Amino acid sequence: SSAASDVYKRQDLSIAKIYFSVFPVQNGDKVLENLNDKKSEVRWRLGKRIGKSIRKIPELAFFIDDTAEEASRMDQIINHLNIPPEKT
Repeated sequence: SSAASDVYKRQDLSIAKIYFSVFPVQNGDKVLENLNDKKSEVRWRLGKRIGKSIRKIPELAFFIDDTAEEASRMDQIINHLNIPPEKT
């Protein structure tokens, strides 16, 4: 499964950067490839839904959001640290 996690748009609406999370993480490259293959269709559908409320539909750029993966990796590192208990 995948979900948009963040969207950043330029003030002039020339481009929208869409970050998405993918689970399982191993499918990220395939999902990114599929989104890029369908980019013009996604933009067209977006225009159909919001085209009357804005003048310009931005170009779309998709990126994998690896925040959850990085957090998990950091948790693993912390859990494997050999930190002696604090002496009182």
